[in-house]
Amino acid sequence: MRRVPLRIGVIGAGYAAEHLHLPAFRRVPDIQVVSIFDVDRRRAELLASRLPGARAQSSVDAIIADRSLEAVAILTPPATHGALLAEALKERKHVFMEKPLTSVPDEVDGMVETTRASGCVVAIGHNLRCHRLVRRARDLAQSGRLGDLMAIRTVWTSPVRPRPSWMQEPGLAGSVLLEIAVHHVDLFQYLTGNAIRTVHSTMNNGSRDSEGASLSGMLAGGTLFTSLLARQGVYEHNIHVAGSTAAVEFSCQRANSWRLTTQRHLGLRAQVAEASQYLSQLPMLAATLRSGGDWLESYQTQWRAFAAAVREGTPGACTIEEAAAAVRICSRMAAARPGDPE
Repeated sequence: MRRVPLRIGVIGAGYAAEHLHLPAFRRVPDIQVVSIFDVDRRRAELLASRLPGARAQSSVDAIIADRSLEAVAILTPPATHGALLAEALKERKHVFMEKPLTSVPDEVDGMVETTRASGCVVAIGHNLRCHRLVRRARDLAQSGRLGDLMAIRTVWTSPVRPRPSWMQEPGLAGSVLLEIAVHHVDLFQYLTGNAIRTVHSTMNNGSRDSEGASLSGMLAGGTLFTSLLARQGVYEHNIHVAGSTAAVEFSCQRANSWRLTTQRHLGLRAQVAEASQYLSQLPMLAATLRSGGDWLESYQTQWRAFAAAVREGTPGACTIEEAAAAVRICSRMAAARPGDPE
């Protein structure tokens, strides 16, 4: 029997709402968007016109106070998250909120405490936790099939593109550390199940549109990690997990990129194994294309998880405590670099 969809109001109708969450809303029957608000009413009306039954709302208060809504999606600049979360929880609304949790480090502890006291479900949009290949790598890593986990290496770069005006304001967005690195800081802990013990970062001196950072450190289990992140370059989002008996690497942007290498894969054997794995993934490639691709599918998965957490009490994809841990780490790295871009 099909369950009743979760009725939600959406606060924020910018790029993420239109290009990432809107396709998910269309494909997840467990979610029904009832109302949408944005400071630019034209944006709210545009998104509402693309979702049957949705309407543009006149204010944030009108959405939060609407008793017919069970939950709200907060898809606004990070600096606004703390106040909006407090208001939503006061009205007993469950909350889905985009990452990072906040760009205001002093708010983190209060946001966690308020959530715990509310008894409501609060999920944070770290969508990499819901990416098909990331979950597959996590299963291998935590099952011991890779042996002892030695190192994780990641790269995430993308061409410079026009960004929303709020992303140019340090007080609203935060640096590349909070906007991008926070994804991989959370990823390292998610893949291994271990907390970060030490971490160091280096940032370039580019403009806000060309910021870059490198991270390196060690997890509590002894696994080393390194990451390169930049708001320039080609589209690249690669992850490599090296164990003592096997290693896996893949791209979050290519459905048939999964490559598992064992100690037997040397020379010609390695090339044959790679070709075999490539061919075996072609059927999955077709299925992934039909779903909109793994990246968009990860947004659908996290919305399904949110609906299940509200309806059935199952764990969400990313709790506020997990998201808070990533923000604390990235905030400390940013604070340690007073000469770099804020």
